[in-house]
Amino acid sequence: MIPVPENQPIPSIIELNKDMEPYVIQSARARSSVFEDKFRPIQFVHFSDIHWYTELWNRVMEYINYYSDTIEFAIHSGDYCGTTQENYIDLYNTGTKCVRPVLNCVGNHDCYDETMGKLSPDPSKARELCFNYTKDWDVNFMKVEHSMSYYKDFEDANMRLIVLDCYYHLEEQFKWLKELLDDAREKEIHVMTVSHEPTHPCTGPNDIHFQPYDEWHYAYSAKRGINKEHEFDHIIADFKKAGGIHICHLAGHEHSNFFSFTEHGVLNCAVEKASAWQGCRWIDSHRIRGTKTYDAFNVVTVDTNMHMLKLVKIGNNVDLYLRSRKTLCWDYINNKVISHT
Repeated sequence: MIPVPENQPIPSIIELNKDMEPYVIQSARARSSVFEDKFRPIQFVHFSDIHWYTELWNRVMEYINYYSDTIEFAIHSGDYCGTTQENYIDLYNTGTKCVRPVLNCVGNHDCYDETMGKLSPDPSKARELCFNYTKDWDVNFMKVEHSMSYYKDFEDANMRLIVLDCYYHLEEQFKWLKELLDDAREKEIHVMTVSHEPTHPCTGPNDIHFQPYDEWHYAYSAKRGINKEHEFDHIIADFKKAGGIHICHLAGHEHSNFFSFTEHGVLNCAVEKASAWQGCRWIDSHRIRGTKTYDAFNVVTVDTNMHMLKLVKIGNNVDLYLRSRKTLCWDYINNKVISHT
């Protein structure tokens, strides 16, 4: 397959992913009224590691706009910048406009100053770059200067979304997160957490194709990550042990799909990178411009009535081992696969 040159148009993301439309439609639907469910399902897009790729950002926005009758918002889980803060494009204001809110999360590359791999000691720059468009988010930021941690309650869906910053204000966040989780447990709100990096390395393979096949991925994943303070993982695990309901933790950073538990019992769901950077050493699939493999993100649905987490893979949905990664329906109370394609 010869890639389409960058100066030539490529098929619409809608056209290339029309086969996934029934899954997107059905995953967003509630059960029959005979069940008398109290809450509505909530559907959104999870993408990550866009690394300033304007064309791919625009394609994600195009997809959300087309399916905006069911997709309510998007969450980008970090690495908005290229390699450092100097490699930055204001995609919110220069890219395709989205009719739904697009929430952001700070990643390690968003915190690198002019030196690759060196975190800036000042969070203000990352805050300025990644959170310059928040007026339609309707979220509650943690009350510290240059905060990049926030939460949002979807009361009619009985879900609380908590977005965490792996790099700054860690001690303040530990206390803040505990308070939010305690409150959710008392109110019986189901919680989904988000950060750029997984809460802790996942423990290894399972039978779900959204999890890497190679043991190498797990060994390499354990070495990666700037934040070695795995307190988030312990706090969420303690919340679950106390009777709280944790749906999963959404992440990026790995540039590959992950769907597995940490050693403390926290389910992490990392999405494949949205950018098509082929130089990445730890990818588990190849991306060719002009083909279905070019795009990569998940449409996520949570139904707290049935305690179901549903993933629909848009774009590249086959790995190097020819395993299909199209859909997953997961019972997050009983830790059980309902369906997997």
